[in-house]
Amino acid sequence: MRLSQPNGRAHRAHGKDRTRRTAAQRAAEDVVMTPNWTSERPTEPGEYWVSVVPRNRKTYRMSSVDAVVIDKSLFASLTDQTWIGYVSHSIFDGAKWSRRETPADPFEVTK
Repeated sequence: MRLSQPNGRAHRAHGKDRTRRTAAQRAAEDVVMTPNWTSERPTEPGEYWVSVVPRNRKTYRMSSVDAVVIDKSLFASLTDQTWIGYVSHSIFDGAKWSRRETPADPFEVTK
């Protein structure tokens, strides 16, 4: 085993164990990070993922999935504070929504 890399981290000479761990971690992340999509528009302030229908993406310069912040008046802004409009706006007709959840700390020790 080589004791350290240039970044100071220890690692194994054989990548096999590291590869297995990484695959397991990726599988766990996929479960945690997979949004639960709904066509119901948000009714509460918070952070959401939104995917507008493809025909609206170019018109409104949106990606396939964008992170948005909904304020208490139900006005949506991209996380970079670009204004979009109220969740009742026609841009969101047919859109899919998912509340943004912060995953658990992967380094937290559980007892």
